[in-house]
Order: sequence, then C-alpha cells, then structure tokens
Amino acid sequence: KKGKALRVNVLGATPLDFAMNGSIDSMRHWLETRGCHLASCWAMGSDLDTILASRDADLDLVVSYGGLGAARVLRERAGIPYRIGIPFPNRTAPSDDAAYRDEKTACIIGETIFAESLARALEEATGQPFTAIVPMATDEELLLPGTLCLTDEDELAPVLREAALIIADPLYQPICPAGAAFLSLPHIAFSDRLYEKTIPNLIEEEAFTDFVQKVQKNLGKLPQNRV
Repeated sequence: KKGKALRVNVLGATPLDFAMNGSIDSMRHWLETRGCHLASCWAMGSDLDTILASRDADLDLVVSYGGLGAARVLRERAGIPYRIGIPFPNRTAPSDDAAYRDEKTACIIGETIFAESLARALEEATGQPFTAIVPMATDEELLLPGTLCLTDEDELAPVLREAALIIADPLYQPICPAGAAFLSLPHIAFSDRLYEKTIPNLIEEEAFTDFVQKVQKNLGKLPQNRV
C-alpha cells in the first residue's frame, strides 16, 4: 500500500548455509535501503512470535532450498507471493574486460540458490560465463537454464576437467584437476566450521569487489598492475 514499507519474510536463512559473518544483517540493510521492512527471518535472528506473525507479510524472499517449502505453504495458506535469489551487489563488467574472457567454463559448486545467484552476479561483474553446479538433491523449480545437478564425483569429474576456474568449498580441491584455478569459498554444510572464519560476506560491496578481483586474477583477466 502507498506509504507503507513492503514487509518481507526471508526464508531459508539457516546456519548451515549462511555463516555468522553478518550476511543476515546485510540482507536486512539491503531490504531497508529499498524501502522494505524485514518482517521475519527463517530462522536466524527472529523469535517464535515474529515467525508466527510472518503470515502478515507482503512478500517472501527465498534464499536457500530449505526455504522453498515454507514459501509454498505461505503462498497457499496466506496468499503471500515469493521471489527466489540472494541480493549480491550488482556490478557491470568494464567493456575492456571482454579481452580477458576465457573460452573455458568457470564453475561454482554450492547450494542451489547461492550458486545460481552468485554465478549471475559474477557474470555481470566479469563478463565471464559461469556454470552453477548443485551437488545435492534440490527442487526442479529452482534450477535455472544451464545449472547442473551433479551429486556424484564421477559425474563431476568430466565437467571439472573443462573448467578454467572452480569456486567451491576447499574440501572439493582434491578432486579438482590440476589445470584449473581453484578459489576457496567454504560452505558450513559441507566442511562444518573448519574454514568458518574465512567465509566472506559477499552481500557487502567491499567483500564482493575483493572476491571479483580474486576471480579475475585466477582467470588471468587482470594484469598485476590493475589489481
């Protein structure tokens, strides 16, 4: 309604998919700067009463596969529509970056919505095509064109052999080919808290910019004097 902030539930924000690195607060800030209000967060930072009142929201934002079921129930029972994705910063690659584009694929292995959202954000920021690879069971509704659902090492191997860059939890590195660059992006659901302190909050502009530069360096896109 005119003059009222859009009330948004964030669904699928679980400690297994989002580290305690400020990413949830960054989502809240992202919503607020666009005139929205975080009605509830399932389930980091919201108490039971807040979650019970989430049926009064205007929109659900699904940020991981774990939130899709709740979004469907809230749509059916409370008439709340939902959107899917993570709000990574929006950057457009400079036109001269086309000269550094690698013909090989760059891959991101991770949770469905995270991997797909980050792939699109990095494509915009670098001009390099990225393929999202989902290594666990997921829902077909979440799979964008070009996303690969590969749950077995034997399925992964042929795809990774064709990759110029692989972005994944560091525990994947032993099965990655030596010819591909590897960029660590830990995922608590995979490697637990082994690398928790190194997980960047990529929803923040500064951290995302730093990560983009690492991607470009690993692809050989940026001469050393441009970093």
